[in-house]
Amino acid sequence: MKLRIRANTIRLRLSQSEIKTLEAGNSVEASLFFEPKFKYKTQVQDIDKIACKYEDNSLTVSIPSQEVAVWTGSEQVGIRGIQMLENGDEIKILVEKDFRCLVPRSEDEDLVTFAHPKKHVE
Repeated sequence: MKLRIRANTIRLRLSQSEIKTLEAGNSVEASLFFEPKFKYKTQVQDIDKIACKYEDNSLTVSIPSQEVAVWTGSEQVGIRGIQMLENGDEIKILVEKDFRCLVPRSEDEDLVTFAHPKKHVE
């Protein structure tokens, strides 16, 4: 799982195997080895809309189970939403399928990604 944070936007990209884990009702978790560790997790819940929370050095993104069922069995790229905070600010949340890069890399990370919908560029 890849995490990207930019200003007030959280974006998670999940591999095929990670999406299958979510589809089976399990959470997907990763961490960054700071001390203390920074953990981030995606989970499926019976909620109305996508949401996130941050506590105890851990970011958790919860996705509605109904949306996951549609997303995993379709060409839909991602699930997105906006979470309003108590102070009036908002956080944009996006969870999406991780596609292969258009330009090949020497790293193995592309092995578990989804085929990119655009053609390969050299």
